[in-house]
Amino acid sequence: MIAVQKYAYINARLRARLSALLEEETVYKMIQAVSVEEAMMQLSGTAYESFYGSYKKHGDLMLAEQALIEVHMRYITQIGAGLTSEIRSFVQALLILQEVRFLKTALRVWFYREVSAKNRSYLSMQSGEMYIAYLINYDNLMASTSLADIAGQLKLTPYAGIIEKHAPDVMRDQTLYSLEVALDRYALTNLHNKSMLLPATEQIAVKSILGRYIDLENIVYGKGKVLYGAEDPALFEGEFVLGGIALTKEKWMEVIFNDAALKELISQWYPSLEHKVSEVPVSTLMQYAQDRLYEEGGRRALMQYPFSSVSIVAYFLLIERDIRRIITLFNGKAYGLDETTLMSRIALHVES
Repeated sequence: MIAVQKYAYINARLRARLSALLEEETVYKMIQAVSVEEAMMQLSGTAYESFYGSYKKHGDLMLAEQALIEVHMRYITQIGAGLTSEIRSFVQALLILQEVRFLKTALRVWFYREVSAKNRSYLSMQSGEMYIAYLINYDNLMASTSLADIAGQLKLTPYAGIIEKHAPDVMRDQTLYSLEVALDRYALTNLHNKSMLLPATEQIAVKSILGRYIDLENIVYGKGKVLYGAEDPALFEGEFVLGGIALTKEKWMEVIFNDAALKELISQWYPSLEHKVSEVPVSTLMQYAQDRLYEEGGRRALMQYPFSSVSIVAYFLLIERDIRRIITLFNGKAYGLDETTLMSRIALHVES
């Protein structure tokens, strides 16, 4: 009974927050705005005001994105605080998906300064400590002199062992690629593992939503590895993350090497995208598929039994969709993209 009461309270809070999701008309007004600043004004007074506030202070879209993510991930942390250890571990696994993005940015700042000496002017990272899944001082990380030093600072997190393992590859190959991939794959595998510890009824509901997320992330990773130059199927052994609902390892191997097969698969999963198959490249089609996943998966999660962790999944997916759309929109405006291109990039459904 106590658990039901807690979930009822959580569900009510989450639904209240979700009532403030970006409306299509608001997004359309941002697209029509003549400047980044005018578009930004549309976020004032919304659940995404932290993005607007950070941009006003720093004038940096990457810092604004980080501020926005931090606010919403902190809210998820607060929501899960009073639940069972199994639920808290699952919530932490969701948060790790986002924290890995922050960590990779900090690693790039460090790498371009200490190792490659490449221009990193486009990279920005919030200063000081930040708590998403773990408490991390990003200033200290970026000021480190070696990956061993970074791993030492992260010794209370699962990231330390991953960094130690891949440090030799990073220094030998002069690229963070293998380390970043390992962090991403850890986050995805951890999400699956922690979901398997949920109560049986919640496991089923969560897998029905997040299983497709894992399917798509497997494809995104596989296609990326192929584009990076991997051609030998043996290089993919052990790289397939379990937990999906519609993608076998055999089918995965087929579609990452065959664009036509991948397009056919995406159109089967998301019939609303069938008309896009012949119009856009695979990379764009995958972006559309991810947008459909966040919206349809999040909405479907809201229709599940409300007294469970599925409502947290709904919040995570729907907020992630809005964040991605905001970032895509403002990056596009910063690069001077026209209205038609911007509308296509963020999969807007409003009629002009």
